[in-house]
Amino acid sequence: MSLKKENEFYLDRIKRLQPNTIDLDYLDETFRKVTGFTSENETVIIIE
Repeated sequence: MSLKKENEFYLDRIKRLQPNTIDLDYLDETFRKVTGFTSENETVIIIE
């Protein structure tokens, strides 16, 4: 990945977590990846 593409990737991630434009789906996805949290009746499939 070029430096410019990598920078764009991280800027997009940062933008999704700003208080005035928070992306709740992205926040939920990130939370589940970091904590491994799931409810009893759901299955989470992570595709990277």
